Amino acid sequence: MSKSKVLVAKTLYRTLLRTAKLFSKDTPNGPILSSFLYRSGTDDYMDYKEEAQVKQSKSEDIDEYISILQARNLSHSYQDIIQQRKKSSQEWSNTSTNIGNEEDKAEFLYKGLVKQVVGEKQHMHFPHRILQEEDDIMQRLKHVIQSEFRSDENNESLSQYFDEKIRVKAAFLAIKELQKKLAWAESMGMQLNTGCSCSQAEDQQVQLLTLKNVIRLPTDDPSVYLQPGVFLIAHPLLTGCFQRSVICLLQHTEGRSHEDIDQEAEFKDEEGDGDDTIGGTYGLVINSPIRTGVPTHTSEQKRDRTLREIIRNDCLPEGIKTAFGNNPVRNGGPVNMSVQMMRKTTSEGEQKLELGGSLLQSGSNQIQEMETSAALNDDCAIYHGGDIIKAAQSVIDNEIEKDAYSFIVGASCWEQGQLQSEVEKGFWIPCVADPKIAFSGECNVEGTNGIISVSEGSLWVSMMSSIGREEGILAQLTEHIDFDENGFPCDDV
Repeated sequence: MSKSKVLVAKTLYRTLLRTAKLFSKDTPNGPILSSFLYRSGTDDYMDYKEEAQVKQSKSEDIDEYISILQARNLSHSYQDIIQQRKKSSQEWSNTSTNIGNEEDKAEFLYKGLVKQVVGEKQHMHFPHRILQEEDDIMQRLKHVIQSEFRSDENNESLSQYFDEKIRVKAAFLAIKELQKKLAWAESMGMQLNTGCSCSQAEDQQVQLLTLKNVIRLPTDDPSVYLQPGVFLIAHPLLTGCFQRSVICLLQHTEGRSHEDIDQEAEFKDEEGDGDDTIGGTYGLVINSPIRTGVPTHTSEQKRDRTLREIIRNDCLPEGIKTAFGNNPVRNGGPVNMSVQMMRKTTSEGEQKLELGGSLLQSGSNQIQEMETSAALNDDCAIYHGGDIIKAAQSVIDNEIEKDAYSFIVGASCWEQGQLQSEVEKGFWIPCVADPKIAFSGECNVEGTNGIISVSEGSLWVSMMSSIGREEGILAQLTEHIDFDENGFPCDDV
């Protein structure tokens, strides 16, 4: 290697290590920064090493392989088939999606290295997991950098499939993306000085509005968190309909997925032997009110849409319309657009009305040291479901106030194993909290100036803050940022 190339390699290496230092967990806000190493647009399903091996072998073995169908095609000579195979291979290698030109190859290599850093299973990281892991993200980040610059000593390196020019481009790309995250963090007022202690950095943060009695659940045993009453807090990088959402699980059933049943259907006899029970999980987003804009001459104010506005007039029974027509409605998720009812009542009131439904408990009953549900110890309990016609009549007869009921349209559902996979990937933090939060999506938080009412998106921030200081800061930084997978603070490749 020439002296100039050695100098470039050393400069890249030192710059990458120096930049990576700011992502270490002993650096102020390092765990928060490391939570953004994941790029939401990365092809997580792809085995990058296998893909690189396949593409290399296709290029090398093109003269030796002819399929049976091609061999049987007598309209072309053997040489015609060889030439066509070479042409197809060249076209394949030039496409942007199959590592053709240098930029594409560098991007492919970079994505593969990102996957090595964030891990095979866990695609998104919360700061508390980074702080807890022995093999933390900083160590993996440093290890990947070192191994790539010592690839001659490591035959397992992904870079063995690329020449030196491509590897240099990938290194520059990595520096750009790491520096972009640091620039974003500085623009948000984050302390990046490595000489500053974590306690000093903490003093510079705004006050966190934390909730009481929020307990984060362990994720190593799915039976702990796959229970009614458990809350799911969305990762800040989660986009789409679940962005910054808090979900309350209402039901979990063990069984099999649709795919498993479809695969086994051909082996069943005419009597249908076997268990076709579909397992899965069902819950509701609780912090997503359905709102409509009311334009004025100065601004566009928003208000909650009501049950009367959401449900067609001819589909809403007169009693329900009279009792609950003006009740606000929340969006519970993207499926099952029927109306879901929640209510708060005392044990005496429930015995009197006998509306049915399910008592919403505090979640995991396997955490023995946690306090029992407020729904069981308090005078007021939260119920889900029940007879909505009888509920409407109870309001009309002045037996209970209409504000004792709340309504949600839509739900959130996962097939058997799907939610477990998402938790393993880091998309959600499962926890237990006061069931009353699920009733309205609001809660009261004790602040410096007294009791503060927290609702809507701020509920997500407060729930995150209750998990840990770093989670709270991370939530505050991203509370009002609508980024997509190609925007800040994610990578743009």
